Amino acid sequence: MSCECSQFAAIVRLDQHPSIERGSEELERDSWFWLVRCRSCEQLWSLDEWEKLQRQFAIKILRREGWREFDTTPLRKQYLVQSRGGVTDQRCIWQGCEQPRVIGVVYCADHLYQTGARE
Repeated sequence: MSCECSQFAAIVRLDQHPSIERGSEELERDSWFWLVRCRSCEQLWSLDEWEKLQRQFAIKILRREGWREFDTTPLRKQYLVQSRGGVTDQRCIWQGCEQPRVIGVVYCADHLYQTGARE
């Protein structure tokens, strides 16, 4: 069985790439995430547990050891910015923040992420 894992970005929406879940075996589960391994290429993925108010993401994991401690926040923020088309040359309105605004909103990626936005 062949897979497409190598073609996927480091973070993808699980609903857009259901083959990741279908083609994988579960290795470990945490309260909010689960670790799976592709049956074909053995790529490790951290999958978000389903929650009705949030998107589920699949994130590539390099090694099994320490997967729970791997900070996925930078990848999630990067995805957030890319999904909105990038940043502007205007500054975030958060007091004291000098970071650029994400297109379409008045906040930078950090502050937008704090509001709960993921896309």
